[in-house]
Amino acid sequence: MLFSFLATSLAGILSWSFTEFALHYWVGHKAKGKNAFSKEHLQHHAEKDYFAPPLKKWLLALPSLAFAGILSYSLLGSVYGALYTLSFGMAWLSYESLHYRLHTVAPRGPLSRFLRLHHFYHHFQNPWKNHGVTSPIWDFAFGTWQPVQGPVQVPASHAMDWLLDQQGKVHSAYCQDYQLRESKRQNAETGTV
Repeated sequence: MLFSFLATSLAGILSWSFTEFALHYWVGHKAKGKNAFSKEHLQHHAEKDYFAPPLKKWLLALPSLAFAGILSYSLLGSVYGALYTLSFGMAWLSYESLHYRLHTVAPRGPLSRFLRLHHFYHHFQNPWKNHGVTSPIWDFAFGTWQPVQGPVQVPASHAMDWLLDQQGKVHSAYCQDYQLRESKRQNAETGTV
C-alpha cells in the first residue's frame, strides 16, 4: 500500500513536470502569441519582473486540476485519484514558487545555481532551449536542452535585482556565470560598442 501511495504521488509530480514543459514549449513559445497563455508568457520574457496576475494563473490552473481530478478519479478511484491530483497540484504550486524565486532571490547552492543558469539561458540567450524550470528532464527527452557554456549574457534592462551590486554591476559572486549586455540603444547613448 505504501508503494502504491508513493507511486501515485510520483506519477502526479511527473505529470506536472511534463505539463510544465508542454505549456512552456508548445503553448507558450510555439504558439508565438496566438493564444492568451502565449501572450502572457511572451510578456514575461519581454518585461523585467512581469509575472501573469494570480487570477490568470488560477483561471488556467482550476480547469486543469479539475480535468486531472476527474480523469484520475475515474481511472484510479477516489483515494488514489485524490492523491494523484493533490500531488499534481502541489507540484504546480512548487513550480510557481520556484519560478518566482529564480527571478527574485539569489542562488544559495549548486542546484539553485544550475536552475538559474538553465532558466536564464532560456530567457536571455535562446528561447527555443531549456524550457524546463523545475527540471531539465523533458528538455533532454525532446532535444531542447542546451548546456550553458560561458557566462549568460543578461540585458542590462532585464538584470535581476539579486544579480547586481550597489554600483549596478554584476555582483562579484556571480560574475563567472553572468555578464551584462547593454542594448544597442544604450550603446548609442553612451558611445560604446
